[in-house]
Amino acid sequence: NPAGAFQPSTFQKFFLRIVTHSYFENVMSIVVIVSSVCMVFEDPIAAPDTRVATVLSQVDVMSNLIFFAELVLKVSAFGFVMGKHTYLRRDVWNRVDFFVLICSATGTILDFVSDVPGLAALRSIRGLRTLRALRPLRVITNSEGIRIVISTLVNSVVPLRNLIIIILG
Repeated sequence: NPAGAFQPSTFQKFFLRIVTHSYFENVMSIVVIVSSVCMVFEDPIAAPDTRVATVLSQVDVMSNLIFFAELVLKVSAFGFVMGKHTYLRRDVWNRVDFFVLICSATGTILDFVSDVPGLAALRSIRGLRTLRALRPLRVITNSEGIRIVISTLVNSVVPLRNLIIIILG
């Protein structure tokens, strides 16, 4: 390696092996899918003390903890933001993941503290939890094939529009 080139430490190499392993990506995809399915069954109008609401809340907390652990592992492997290939700079999807995690964690924390006297005004901020609907986008980050399909679909919109205008015009 050239002088001055980045040399990952043994610590970073250990975490790089973990976060780049296919099992890690597969487990994270499963967590995203389970979390997304649970979101479908959430009912904001239902009483929060029902068994279903309690289970869904616990799954949400657990998935947030797993996503936070993923963040810690990836930051340990790549660094956070200072550098060209760090977690927040290496991929736009990592920024989306980070934003969704922060919003979801904030909403979860506010669920626990909003019943504290004097903190009731924070209930309105719990709406940030709706951004959890972006979680399924994480599956795109874990699958190059899906990424290619979505990029192809997005890139074909303008040519298809032009073709339709020509055919109908």
